[in-house]
Amino acid sequence: KETNSGTLVRDMIETRDGIVARAITWNGRELNAEERAKDDQRLQQLIASPEERHRKQSEQREEEAKYLRVVKAFPDALLFELDGNESIEGRNAIRLRFKPNPQFSPTVKETYILRAAEGKVWIDEIAHRILKLEAKLTNDIYIGWGLIGHINKGGKFSLQQRLVGDGRWRLTNLNVDATGKLLLFKSLNIQQHQSGSNYREVPPMDLVEGVAMLKKSY
Repeated sequence: KETNSGTLVRDMIETRDGIVARAITWNGRELNAEERAKDDQRLQQLIASPEERHRKQSEQREEEAKYLRVVKAFPDALLFELDGNESIEGRNAIRLRFKPNPQFSPTVKETYILRAAEGKVWIDEIAHRILKLEAKLTNDIYIGWGLIGHINKGGKFSLQQRLVGDGRWRLTNLNVDATGKLLLFKSLNIQQHQSGSNYREVPPMDLVEGVAMLKKSY
C-alpha cells in the first residue's frame, strides 16, 4: 500500500472473522524492534478485545459496501458503448467505453464521482466480472453544493481484479489520485496505490488461527 505517508507491505489472511494483516516492511526496510512490537500488540489487542474485532469487521464490511454501491450504480450512472475485445492475462474481455449519464441523480456520496467519470471498463466474457477499469474526472464534483467539499477535475481512478483460485476473485490493483477541498477549508489530496499478489488458498480458520499463521510465516 502506497500513500502520502510511505509504502507498507503486509501479509494478509482472510479468516471467518475478517481479514487480519501483519506488517512486513515499511518504506523498503524491515520493521525495527519497536515497530514490530507495536504491530504485534495491535494484533494481540484484536484477539483479546471483542469490541476491537467488531469494529474491525464493521470497517471491512463498510469498505466492501462502498465499493459495491459504486459498482451497482454503474447501469444508471453511466452510458456505455462497445469499444472492442481484448485479451487480459489470457482471459477474453469485452471492452466498453463509458461517460456520465446526465439523467443520473446520486443518492449516496460514494456515487457522486460517477457524475463526471469517463473511461473504459473491461468485462470478462465468461465470468461477467470487471477485469479492469480506468476512469478520469472530466469536471469538478461538488458535494452538498460545495459546502461539504469538492473533488477537482482531472482526478484518476483505476482498478484490476483477477481470478485467484477456486472461483474466487480478488482486487489486485487499486489506484486513486485526486485533489480537492473538504468543508471549504481543508485541502484534500488523495494518492493511494494498493496492490495484492502471491495469493494462495489456506484452510478455513478463525482470527486467532490467522494471527498465529501470520507470525509463523514471517
